[in-house]
Amino acid sequence: MKITQFFKTVLLSASLFLLLNGCGKTVKIQPPPEYNNWNLPHGAAMRLGKGEVNDIAYAPDGTKFAVASSIGVWLYDARDGTEIALITAHTEGASAVAFSPDGSTLASGSSSDLISGSMHGSIWLWETATGQRKQTLQGHDRLVNSLVFSPDGNTLASASRDDTVRLWDVATGHPLQTLEGHTSEVNSVAFSPDGATLASGSGDNTARLWEVATGRPIKTLEGHEKSVNSVSFSPDGHILACASETVWLWDVAAMEPKWTLEVGPHVWEVDDVAYAPDGKTVASICSGKIQLWDAATAGLKRTLPRTGWIQFLAFSSDSGTLAAASPYRGIHFWDMETMQLKHTIGGHTASVRSLAFSPDGESLASGGGTFHLWNVNAGRQRHIFKGKYMGHPVAYSPDGASLVSGIRENALRLWDASTGQRIQVFEGHTEYVNAAAFSPDGSLLASGASDNTVRCWDVSSGQLKYVLDAHTDVVESVEFSPNGRTLASASRDKTVRLWDAATGEAKGSIEGHRHAVNALAFSPDGRLLASADWGEVRLWDAASGKYLRTLTVNTSGVESITFSPDGKFLASGNWNAIIWLWEVDTGRHLRILSGHMGGVGDLAFSPDGTVLASGSRDGTILLWTSFLPH
Repeated sequence: MKITQFFKTVLLSASLFLLLNGCGKTVKIQPPPEYNNWNLPHGAAMRLGKGEVNDIAYAPDGTKFAVASSIGVWLYDARDGTEIALITAHTEGASAVAFSPDGSTLASGSSSDLISGSMHGSIWLWETATGQRKQTLQGHDRLVNSLVFSPDGNTLASASRDDTVRLWDVATGHPLQTLEGHTSEVNSVAFSPDGATLASGSGDNTARLWEVATGRPIKTLEGHEKSVNSVSFSPDGHILACASETVWLWDVAAMEPKWTLEVGPHVWEVDDVAYAPDGKTVASICSGKIQLWDAATAGLKRTLPRTGWIQFLAFSSDSGTLAAASPYRGIHFWDMETMQLKHTIGGHTASVRSLAFSPDGESLASGGGTFHLWNVNAGRQRHIFKGKYMGHPVAYSPDGASLVSGIRENALRLWDASTGQRIQVFEGHTEYVNAAAFSPDGSLLASGASDNTVRCWDVSSGQLKYVLDAHTDVVESVEFSPNGRTLASASRDKTVRLWDAATGEAKGSIEGHRHAVNALAFSPDGRLLASADWGEVRLWDAASGKYLRTLTVNTSGVESITFSPDGKFLASGNWNAIIWLWEVDTGRHLRILSGHMGGVGDLAFSPDGTVLASGSRDGTILLWTSFLPH
């Protein structure tokens, strides 16, 4: 099924699915997941990916589970991982999340408004049942790192990158206290079980105890060698656990360490720590592994099998389940009695910096922190490529049989597109690979890197053909001309260079940009070359290098550009999450597409030109079908 057919028939397919299932018949085609269409911006037909995980929290009754993500707050059925709702703030992602003790209110913290450029950290209170906003709490100057309700639910504490902790009246939304004293960002806050004391952990390598009623500092807990990333009280309030270079268990009454846990060698720092509500277990994360400790003896009880780079922990209220989340590998739920993995919530993805459609338009590859292959028609992941790679950049071979992605930091790997099997590795760059492109006949692969070089490889043999070292700064983009004769490269040295693709001989240099050149694109007929820097897109005659026109973007940071397959339109993706669409012949600005909550790292038109895919640093891909002005 072609991509155009899919978007015309998705509703019919959904109806057919329900009808046939009601008749007890087997169906082969299922509609995309419903959540792919939740809270879409105008003009977008589908969202792929759920964004990066920033925080997690259980509802007090254990039936719901909240995930603060880079596009908003996801609510799940905690028992089976089914999506319930996506709560979005339209221009902001969610950095922290917490349920009130009765579960009726959900608090989420946010970072910045991408449209206005405001960096003030806001806190929003929502009705859990309806997703309606109740209050907006404003006062922090930077991102909100952590939220927690007091045991009686009347007070909310927030920790921020502005080095402060704030206390809020939940009923009115009014500020009660600002707790100052930390000299670096505050990472975590926790109320004591009686609600009288608040603990905070900071990047200044200390934890602090505060008197809630007055905001008076009680004690600074010193001795940590690194940032205190997380704090958690024992259920009886006698012990405060702090995650730093190791796990410290402080005797609250004596104000001194009771234990430090032996988390193991070669540990940079502990990311999170949590007491089980029954008080029997302390869970910690270090180097992506989960360790379970006996709370009474501080002895190691169990290390759970690694399921990705875990950074966040949350216990269910009955202590029976431990949720462990990776920013972009999903949330894993462990049965604490059997120590078995119960189920996993998938779909959460990392920053998308590179996109490539397959030649038939049915698959879309995305690269960034991870490398994914999506079935566009079904709106689902076809494959998640595993291994020690960053997943940026990605490119499809012209015949669609293979695709390439960045691995580790200095290499590229060729994959079989149908099986996901590794075919070839291209090694030689000495720093991070930023760009890759196949020649039109698929015989050559060009790569540009932070070592200031462009390298060209023979795809079949994996052998290096030549190295181009004329750039004096990082190479951000490489592109072959449609006829395959010219290779273009763009650099932070503010130049675009043209090379003979067969020999690597220099053909010319294009100058005129005032800033680093971030992206390149040849028009489909090969007549034009577009180049983008921090604030503008320039069009050049591809044969002569003659300057033709400047498309000025009224916002900073052009990260990506692409021509439509018919060459009539040019799209640019910007750092502030906006997509601009231009008419190529006239240079007329046609439309702005907005809806991402992070910079647009890459753009790609489907081969038939009916869909524009945009990949964002918010960890999602939007598929736009209404991108031309009516």
